[in-house]
Amino acid sequence: MPPFASTERATVDGVEIAFRRVGSGKPVLLLHGIPTSSRVWDSVGADLAVDFRVIAPDLLGYGESDKPADRDVSMSAQALLVPKLLDALGVDRVILVGHDLGGAVAQRIAVEAPERVAGLVLIDSVSFDSWPILRMRMLRAIAPPFARRWPRAWFGWFGLTMRPYVAKGDAREAFAAGLAAWSGDRAGAEAFMRNARAMDARITQDVAARLAELRMPTHVVWGEHDPFQKVRWAARLRDAIPGATLTVLDGGHFLPWDRPTEVAREIRALAARSA
Repeated sequence: MPPFASTERATVDGVEIAFRRVGSGKPVLLLHGIPTSSRVWDSVGADLAVDFRVIAPDLLGYGESDKPADRDVSMSAQALLVPKLLDALGVDRVILVGHDLGGAVAQRIAVEAPERVAGLVLIDSVSFDSWPILRMRMLRAIAPPFARRWPRAWFGWFGLTMRPYVAKGDAREAFAAGLAAWSGDRAGAEAFMRNARAMDARITQDVAARLAELRMPTHVVWGEHDPFQKVRWAARLRDAIPGATLTVLDGGHFLPWDRPTEVAREIRALAARSA
């Protein structure tokens, strides 16, 4: 399956952010995690575009966006950059959807700029101190010299280790496209390692207590068999946000690939509850 929309670019705070945009109506902003890109939303974005204006950026340091060596790529920094992208696109408020690390960005935006968020959907999201997972801690400890010296071989190996968790077919092509943004040379590998080093649970722990302040409609969606963000985190996240609801689907961590129709349905249901 091709990307749900062609790539556009906007200069935001001195860096170029790539994004995909299609459809019309109420804006829905889709935020990916690691090690993916906006391509994780290919099927979900195409489904939602029937009814909504869908926007899916590549976060700074990911996908087709810039990968500057001198910029903060933490999720707290991304949470400051994303509203500036919305400003550049002339978008005021959005249904904000975050998967994996994108959920950390979404939580921080919802807490720090609630006026920009009409509704919030968190899908297999990092939260509290659920991250970085052991796999990522080990990776950033031992991988750098190998990834820098043999980027294509190392990312090929990494892709194979992730293959069992990514649905067959189009999802694997989209996953490979995300990895290709880092695997071409040493500079790309360095960008990936910066992203990995920037993973810090304090980013979500700092806002955990403030989740109780959220008043926008919020929905948590989780894969029952998620091996990375275990399903036990789902109820804790729901319970931390007043009025939040929870749906657990038969899938793994990459629900936008595993269950795209159901994920789009859950986003639609939340949008229907939003002003």
